[in-house]
Amino acid sequence: MGRSFIWPYKWINGSLVKLLTLPTILLSLGLFAFVVNAAILMLTARLSDALDVKDFWSGLGVSLVISVVIAITKQCIKNKKINKISLKI
Repeated sequence: MGRSFIWPYKWINGSLVKLLTLPTILLSLGLFAFVVNAAILMLTARLSDALDVKDFWSGLGVSLVISVVIAITKQCIKNKKINKISLKI
């Protein structure tokens, strides 16, 4: 299956699943979101030939790594925008 099929499917179902599991995510202080991300990652791997996730724990580990990389990237982009704004003033 192509990349064009997997990513919209993951985005739509990921958002829907996170909305449906919102009470559990709130009760676990956000930790259940990693479990949801791991499950969605495993579903994506099952539908794609390019991605291989062996078991739940490896999916959970990969979802943690992805979350950390996204957080660092967002922080770097945010800092870069703040620096550009301060230079214009």
